Amino acid sequence: MSKERVCGDCAWVKKHALHVHFDIDATYVRCAHVFGTRLDVTPACACWTRQRPVIVCLCGSTRFKDAFKEANLRETLAGKIVLSIGCDLREDMPRIFGARYEPGEPAKLKRSFDKLRLRKIDLADEVLILDVDGYVGESTARELAYARAHGKRVRMLSEEEER
Repeated sequence: MSKERVCGDCAWVKKHALHVHFDIDATYVRCAHVFGTRLDVTPACACWTRQRPVIVCLCGSTRFKDAFKEANLRETLAGKIVLSIGCDLREDMPRIFGARYEPGEPAKLKRSFDKLRLRKIDLADEVLILDVDGYVGESTARELAYARAHGKRVRMLSEEEER
């Protein structure tokens, strides 16, 4: 259940005296304005703060599908938000393209997925490289370099398995 306490730091409080903080399991702290029975969360409020779980982006070859599933479960159970693969071209090509497709279509789609993965890394606090048996392919190496260049915390599955 939410704990409520009045916030005296907000200019909105001084004007309307209806300002309440909601502490949801100590994970999210939101400054919310209460209008009768309706609750409006207002991130523009000066005293609004947000504490959220760590966001981790999983990177690696889609040939290691089981490693993605295991890491997704392990990271989720650790209370993290997990960004993972949304499509495996090896398995999903028939569903995407049907029985026939142009020769360049899969490569074009893979390039767009590679760009999408970089945006996921932008959103993430940390990146977990799924380097099963030490394997880091070309796309994963590019994602690893991108994450490091953008100051992301990088974890390697192989190093964690050694511990």
